[in-house]
This record gives sequence, structure tokens and C-alpha cells, in this order.
Amino acid sequence: MLYKQLFELSIIHDYYRDEVCPDLSVEPTPECRRVLRGHRLIVKNKVNGLVVIAPVDSEQKPWVYLADNLRFTFILKIKNQDFIDFTDIDWKPVDNVSYHFSNENNN
Repeated sequence: MLYKQLFELSIIHDYYRDEVCPDLSVEPTPECRRVLRGHRLIVKNKVNGLVVIAPVDSEQKPWVYLADNLRFTFILKIKNQDFIDFTDIDWKPVDNVSYHFSNENNN
């Protein structure tokens, strides 16, 4: 079976010498998991993000058609609670607020 990378999300941060940030993780939302599963897409985790791959035919076309308006949404999570102490990111925790990232133009 052949696979092709559709996209990659990488978190980089100036604090780290190589800018690879292992203190945050990116996870698909439940809705995104359904989209991924329905299109036979596979998520491969990396130290600082993820890669999404699709099974393709001999012409490199995905087995399942991917519409132009297909939406992927992800949640950014802190794995190291001390991260806030050494980042310049203006992180203001607010109850019941989550940061979402997607492939839409307004994000």
C-alpha cells in the first residue's frame, strides 16, 4: 500500500536550541478524528507536532476523495506545566477556553 503526506504541523519555539518544542502536543478534535477516519487518513505523532498521511493509488491520488473545503481542527495541549515560566507567549489561562487551530483561512 502506498501513502502520501498530506500535511504536517510542527511546533517550533525559540527557547530550544533546535527550536523543536517537546513541551506541547497537537491532537485532533473529536470531530477531526471522525473526518480523518472517514477519509482513511492516518495521524503520525512527532516530538513537536504531527503528520497526516493518506493511502494513495498508483497515480498518487488519495483513495478517498478530499474536498477542497475539508476541515481539520486540532487542540494544542501543554505537556510540561513549567512551559509557561520560560515562554514569551502571552498565555492567559481562562476557564473553559481552548485554543483551536485549523486549515481555514481565518486561523
